[in-house]
Amino acid sequence: MTTQEFNSIAGLVIGDTVPGARASGAYSAASQAERGEITNPDWGHWQPDTLFDETNMTDGTYDIYVNMDTFRRLFLQAIIDGGSGSVTIKIYASAQFTDGDPSLLDYDDVTNDWFGTATITASDLLGDHLGLSSGCTWVHVEIVAATGGANDADCRVDSYRLF
Repeated sequence: MTTQEFNSIAGLVIGDTVPGARASGAYSAASQAERGEITNPDWGHWQPDTLFDETNMTDGTYDIYVNMDTFRRLFLQAIIDGGSGSVTIKIYASAQFTDGDPSLLDYDDVTNDWFGTATITASDLLGDHLGLSSGCTWVHVEIVAATGGANDADCRVDSYRLF
């Protein structure tokens, strides 16, 4: 079997272009083995981001909008210290498109659907294991700090989006 035949069987053709990928094929005379592979295609990459990181938060609502265009899955990690009060997080999603302000879109509460809880009130790793975020264009993360004026709450939200 030639390298070209092996790569064709494996679904790989040397010289094919997959965005962000490097295809290679090799033949080893010592082991008479042939191998083809794709390394680091775009559709297998994770994009990490810190969405929010505040200490001594002033009481109020903080809104973060996450663009899900080209992404298939969203994972969040919330690190919460409510101080003398509380910090709550809710997740909303939209399938609408915009070239402008994402805050003007219509969003639906998906916190329970995606993460199995009505609100997030403690540090947690939140995985969209069902892949429901793949159908959304924007995700709205709403953070509410309520410390009774002490302004001593801390919150950090990191995201990991899969291409």
